[in-house]
Amino acid sequence: MNADVNGGAYPDNRCYVIQTFTGREQELIDFMRVMVSPEILADAFIPRRKMNRRLGGQWRVITEHIFPGYVFVLTEDPDSLFLSLKRVPAMSNLLHYGEFTFITLTPEEQKFIEKIGNQRGDHTFGISTVAFSDDFPYKKGDKVQIIDGDLKDFEGEIVRLDLHKRKAVLRTKMFGGKDVYIHVGLEIIR
Repeated sequence: MNADVNGGAYPDNRCYVIQTFTGREQELIDFMRVMVSPEILADAFIPRRKMNRRLGGQWRVITEHIFPGYVFVLTEDPDSLFLSLKRVPAMSNLLHYGEFTFITLTPEEQKFIEKIGNQRGDHTFGISTVAFSDDFPYKKGDKVQIIDGDLKDFEGEIVRLDLHKRKAVLRTKMFGGKDVYIHVGLEIIR
C-alpha cells in the first residue's frame, strides 16, 4: 500500500481504476496477481467499509464495497498494465479517455483512497465510535466527538450523520472532480 502519494512504499506509482463486473472484483484481483508482473502491478485493492445493519431485528456488522464494480490499482506503467489485462480472463476495463490515455486519480483523490484503512493496511473503512457533546436526541448542527476509528482521519469531510441507520456521510471529490458521497458505519455512545 502506498502510504503517501509523494513517498511511501510505492513513491512513483499512480492510482488508476479498473471497471469490472460487480461482485467479481476480488476474482479480478486474484487473476491479476497471477497473470500480471509485479514490476507492472504494485498493488490492487477494493476500498470497503464496515457498516451496522439491522437484520432480523439484530444489529450486525457487514462489510461491503464502497465502489461496487471497481478495482483500484497502483502502477507506474499503465500502458503495460492495460496490455497485461487483455490476458486476464475476466471483464476488465482500465478507465481511459481514448487509446492509451488512462484516467489517473488526482493526488488528492489518491490520498483519500489510500487513507481508507491505512492504519490496518486493509483498505477497509472501519466503524467509528462517536459521543455527543449536547443532549440526546441529536439535532442537525450538534457537535459530536469522534472517540475512536477511521472517522478521526476524515473529520473535515463529514457532511451528515444518520443516527437511526448508524452511519455518517462523507463528501469528497472523485473521478474527475465529481462530488461523491460515501456512507460509513458508526457506533454511538450516549
